[in-house]
Amino acid sequence: MPRHKGDPRWITARFNGLCGKKGCGASIHKGDQVFYYPSTRTILAKECGHAHEAARDFEAHRQDEDGY
Repeated sequence: MPRHKGDPRWITARFNGLCGKKGCGASIHKGDQVFYYPSTRTILAKECGHAHEAARDFEAHRQDEDGY
């Protein structure tokens, strides 16, 4: 659950599309789990691994903020 309105989060894709990571272009199909950045309206595909990488990075930053 996001703590702030603009926090990225996992969602279910409602439309077909492509991964938002530059140079990736992995297909996203309706119903796929994707990592969503609401502030930029960017989605990252789970299939290519960019979503997991971004989710881990965000969680690490969140833990750093909580710790300090």
